[in-house]
Amino acid sequence: MIARIAVPLAALVAVSGARLALAQQPVSAPAVTLSLDDAFRVAERESETVRVAEAGVLRARGQQYQARSQYLPQINGSANYQKTLQSQFQAITKQSAPPPDTSSGPKLSSLCTPEIPAGATAAERQAALQLAQTCGSSGADLSGISRIFASPYTFTLGLTGSQTLFAGGRIAAANQIANASKRVADIGVTAARAQLRLDVAQAYYNAVLADRLVTISESSYVQAERAFRQTSLGQQVGNVAEFDLLRAQVTRDNQRPVLIQARSQRDVAFLQLRQMLNLPTTQPLVLTTDLPLPPTPPAATLRTVTLPEPNAANAAPNAARGRAGLTNAAQGEGLLAVDPREVLAEDPRVASAIDSVLGVADTSARERAPSRQARENVTVQRNLLKQARAQRLPQIALSSAYQRISYPSGGLVPLPSGLNQFYPNWTAAISVSLPIFAGGRIRGDELVAEAGLREAEQSAKQTEEFAALDAQTAIAQLAQAEATWLASAGTAQQASRAYTISEVRYREGISTLVELSDSRLLLQQAQWNAVTAARDLQIARLKLSLLKDLPLSAAGGSAASRGSAGGSTGGSAAGGASSAGAAQGSSSTTTQQSAARASGGSQQAGLPGGGIP
Repeated sequence: MIARIAVPLAALVAVSGARLALAQQPVSAPAVTLSLDDAFRVAERESETVRVAEAGVLRARGQQYQARSQYLPQINGSANYQKTLQSQFQAITKQSAPPPDTSSGPKLSSLCTPEIPAGATAAERQAALQLAQTCGSSGADLSGISRIFASPYTFTLGLTGSQTLFAGGRIAAANQIANASKRVADIGVTAARAQLRLDVAQAYYNAVLADRLVTISESSYVQAERAFRQTSLGQQVGNVAEFDLLRAQVTRDNQRPVLIQARSQRDVAFLQLRQMLNLPTTQPLVLTTDLPLPPTPPAATLRTVTLPEPNAANAAPNAARGRAGLTNAAQGEGLLAVDPREVLAEDPRVASAIDSVLGVADTSARERAPSRQARENVTVQRNLLKQARAQRLPQIALSSAYQRISYPSGGLVPLPSGLNQFYPNWTAAISVSLPIFAGGRIRGDELVAEAGLREAEQSAKQTEEFAALDAQTAIAQLAQAEATWLASAGTAQQASRAYTISEVRYREGISTLVELSDSRLLLQQAQWNAVTAARDLQIARLKLSLLKDLPLSAAGGSAASRGSAGGSTGGSAAGGASSAGAAQGSSSTTTQQSAARASGGSQQAGLPGGGIP
């Protein structure tokens, strides 16, 4: 009974769970059509790296304002309202007052301070007040001064100004540092954008390549499945041995993991592209910029050539031995003789293609972004040394302070009723400061700054050397990619034609399964090589066109950044003379180091059978 109830209940739970799972499945977003130019625009708009570099430019502009302000006078205004809770003058008056008169005789009173009896008439009171006023008007009137010292309230309006007249070159050096750091920041933004374009192109073409590799793997799997079914049919009718059937099945099953790996790598490549463009991870993409197809190969011709004998008098021993080996290979028994110089000669189309790219690309080592940043770092360190030496010179400054002071009285919060109640106070001063004894601090600052300058100069030379090497490496990579791409022209079509013939031969019983498998592997390899070469060529071309603004590659960039880091470390230590200068030196090094780290995404090559490494 329980079992009969449990079965429908389980079925109901399963159906409900299936409906709930179906209802919870997110609705797929419409696919976004994306070209390479669209990817560039989206990436530059969404890139955090570019925003950070632009923030560095903003910081450098602010430091320019800070340095430039030292040339101009500094004017400040102030307002102060003060209430005295306990005054020193009250205490002094109380202590210096005569002791009270305790005698019983008649008391003497001053004419200016008449004593008014308690029962005095109005006329007597008026006469006493007039007498007191008459005493106040005779001689020196100290009522105003006494009111100043006795007033508990003070209201002050002030205006102060200062102007540096001579600073020994500190201000000029600070401005040179700020200007150099601004140029470094501008170069950093350009380098960040160039590196972003290269990274986006790599991610985009990696996704295109991964998608093409999935297509190739699926085609190879279908071909292996077709060969297995043909072999199975032949084995059923007795025309094929069981060994061939097992071989066909193993070949097909071995192709399955390759297909799974290719699909997984395609998903990863598209995820990386979405992440770089700040797109949702589930956003479907349709990439419209395809890999280029190689040109049609020239018609193959066979020629029988006679290899001339090597000139032993003019050839070096190693070259002679190598030429002898080529001669033996060219004159193989039973084969047509070939000229090694003709066979091993480079395709002239490679040189023309490279020349066309170099015609618009700037590969000068001195104009590379890291080289320009290194030279600006030298400027920063040189001015830091000037600042350190300027500490020995006197610093002259002019200052002035103008105040209007009022002593209001009366009311809960007394305030002056007019401008005439503000009394002026104006001072001017000129100050000269000169270090007499600093305990060796200035000499230490000079040594540290001089060491930073030397390191920066050597780092700049080293950076230019690495930039020249990096340019030659990029040209060599372009030549390799161009030659490989041209060499793959027509190979995939020929391999496809050969596989079609092998299938026909195998179906008719003329060839074996081994020949069919070899043809399929050759076709897969040719297709793999063709799409990989096309991807590498596009990346190499773009890299060379952006080479002027790109950071150095991983090896050169790390070495150069280590050198510049040492130089700016010295600059930061010497920055005791100017905190702004130290900040500028460290900011330039940060730009170079971040650019060197950003260059870690170097060109990747496709691996046959494994997709993207």
